[in-house]
Amino acid sequence: MQFTAAAIMRLADEGRLKLDDAVALYIPSTPGAGRVTIRDLLTQRSGLIDINSLPDYGDVMRHHQTPATLVTAIEGKPLRFEPGSKYLHAEHSAYNLLTSWRSSSKRSRYFRLRKRCSNWYSSR
Repeated sequence: MQFTAAAIMRLADEGRLKLDDAVALYIPSTPGAGRVTIRDLLTQRSGLIDINSLPDYGDVMRHHQTPATLVTAIEGKPLRFEPGSKYLHAEHSAYNLLTSWRSSSKRSRYFRLRKRCSNWYSSR
């Protein structure tokens, strides 16, 4: 989670995204995408249902998963609360969403940044 947050903050510092951008600009299929912001995802205040709280979570985890498949599992689910109004510790779905960022043109930049940061951290 921390690495993803650091990479997203780096993109914000570089002006490639704004923390108050609606998620709909990058991942339109997200529940509540027009109301949830990147900041809400980073601060675990998005209102997204947490993948770990789904009744079939145990079944889901019996198979290989990627962030994208975990995001698919919450598509169509209603928000648990108004984005930004509450904090939900370990909002896994928010970080799955950030790492699955598949439909945005910024995706390749994000993954290049992740690789750059990984190389930097491993050299320390």
